[in-house]
Amino acid sequence: MKLPLSAWVAICALVGVTAGISARWLLPAEENNLHSSINKPQMPDSNTLPAFRLSDLQGRIKTRDSWPGKILVVNFWASWCAPCRKEMPDFVDFSKQHKNWPVQIIGIAIDETNAARQFATDIGVNYPVLLARDEGFDLNSAMGNKAGVLPFTAIYSAQGKRLYQHAGEINKQQLEKLISPYLEGKMK
Repeated sequence: MKLPLSAWVAICALVGVTAGISARWLLPAEENNLHSSINKPQMPDSNTLPAFRLSDLQGRIKTRDSWPGKILVVNFWASWCAPCRKEMPDFVDFSKQHKNWPVQIIGIAIDETNAARQFATDIGVNYPVLLARDEGFDLNSAMGNKAGVLPFTAIYSAQGKRLYQHAGEINKQQLEKLISPYLEGKMK
């Protein structure tokens, strides 16, 4: 029996939601808490932004050093992931409203090029989108997402130290609250 495209989309959305909910049970609560994430002893490599070399939607190569002096908000997503589709407009709004902050959102699409490009265009993504396809799961894991769920967001200082990680949706207000303390004395 051949399923229509809408059935496949619904199945993928259900799998994404289930994975996101499962992550809340699989990841220790302290890994989603800003303060315990900073103070908890961790292996050196798990607390540092790993090296990467990925193409953006225009085919330009970007690395972890492409945004010097900026706090990096790295968000892993896919066009077929319902929670990803829900949170990304907040990343767009955050990027618009705080364009003068020394913060750079980076979207890493674990997706096919055309699907990622179309979705980014449809919602008006105004920050870099890098294409990782399947190898993005390894990078995602190296950034702390051991459960491999999407969406996943990690925030790094300008020096490349992980400040926070979050499995599941995150919104603009949460981002503002998480990043503001690191901007004291640098803004206004």
